[in-house]
Amino acid sequence: MTIAKRLTRREWLGRALLGAQLLLLAACGGDDEDDDQEARAAPTAPQGSVPQPSKEKEIVTLAMFRRQGPMLGAIRQLNEGRVAGVPANIELQEAELTFSSTGNLEATQDAVAAALSASVSAGTVPDLMVFAWLADFPWLFKSNLLQPLDRFIQNDANQPLEQFFPQSVKLVRYQGQTMALPTRVTAGVAQYLPDFFSQANVAPPQLGWTRDDFVAAAKQLTQDTNGDGTVDQWGFGISHYYADWLPFVLQETGKDVVDLETGAVRLTDPAALRGLNFWDELGREHKIMPYGQVISSHPPGIRRPYRANRTGILFQTAFEISSTGDREVASIPAGPMAGTPLMLFDVTAIPAGARDLDLSYQVLAPLALHFGERSRLPTVKSSLKYISTPGSRDHLDLLFLEHQREVILDILSTAHPSYLASSNAINSWLLKNLTLPLARGEIGVEQAAQQAQNWLQSYISE
Repeated sequence: MTIAKRLTRREWLGRALLGAQLLLLAACGGDDEDDDQEARAAPTAPQGSVPQPSKEKEIVTLAMFRRQGPMLGAIRQLNEGRVAGVPANIELQEAELTFSSTGNLEATQDAVAAALSASVSAGTVPDLMVFAWLADFPWLFKSNLLQPLDRFIQNDANQPLEQFFPQSVKLVRYQGQTMALPTRVTAGVAQYLPDFFSQANVAPPQLGWTRDDFVAAAKQLTQDTNGDGTVDQWGFGISHYYADWLPFVLQETGKDVVDLETGAVRLTDPAALRGLNFWDELGREHKIMPYGQVISSHPPGIRRPYRANRTGILFQTAFEISSTGDREVASIPAGPMAGTPLMLFDVTAIPAGARDLDLSYQVLAPLALHFGERSRLPTVKSSLKYISTPGSRDHLDLLFLEHQREVILDILSTAHPSYLASSNAINSWLLKNLTLPLARGEIGVEQAAQQAQNWLQSYISE
């Protein structure tokens, strides 16, 4: 990942001179008398009266798994001619894909699959589709609902995959095929309450803080504030939305627990067990997060009280890193290596059965690059210059406060792509069958890891 070099003074002067020359030529109209006389002898009609060749409008339809403002904005920008690489005669329209969402992930997925199948039969399948984080991406990639993209990408002289961060590209690969383009990603961050730190006289998290720093701070934040012998202010809390032990595992292994390219599952590897054991010790030994009976009395809704305002530090997903309420954001504390799980937030894909695959791809690649460059946690390399040096009116979504900017840049340089973190189904199962049983002291690390290993192997191979 590189940022464009600073132009030298000589290069600036050269560009300025070239610009002045072009302006001079435009003002003078050239100095060739013969050309001038020929133009006077054979005048042309005013530009507005010259018949222009017309191209019939090509309508491309896009359906959204979850209707969202940013993608609606991208549709508008494309139709205004502001998305580079899209042919001028193409118009993008939002399409409807009707399905019921019951709140149950499997039922919703079944409904989406049925709706897409019905649209193929009816000849109304959308040309493109955006799947949001509410979808289960491993399920989606193995569902046969998407058109693999590699043959289009191989014939694309613009080499779009080279323009994305390689970590985000890895997340859309399945068994050797590119199933979609990564439009948005998100990642795990540490969110903390500055007031808790100041009241405990503890320095807030800094870029580059370590696990030792994290444990030491969380111990001072864990307090019995009313003296009744029960902890009512925790230094660290359990996350509901994704496996908050996963950052420690990835920092030990350097790669994800689940690999959809090869089908490998690594949760019982010695390195993975070290990371999982470190998380388990946070409650069992360090006593900085809820552990044992206190969790048993709140099954399984751990969002209160441990996610609420009585928890100093939480590992959360950076859905909107700039709006975290009273909390500030920091990088995940580093272990043997730095890093955090990087997960998919949105992908843009071509549904299997789309009417004109080549036409769909003409819009897919530039739209995904345009949107991916402007996402809150972007997927496109060129976004780095807009984060590092804010000021582009066309990239206002990348305008962050300085400390937030440091966190974003740290994530983009150290994050580990994680299929596990990108899967709602996997995270839901792990919360109920690994995270909570471990935190309640009902099961040991190795047994929990082996049970999860068996289930994960079954899930990704089914």
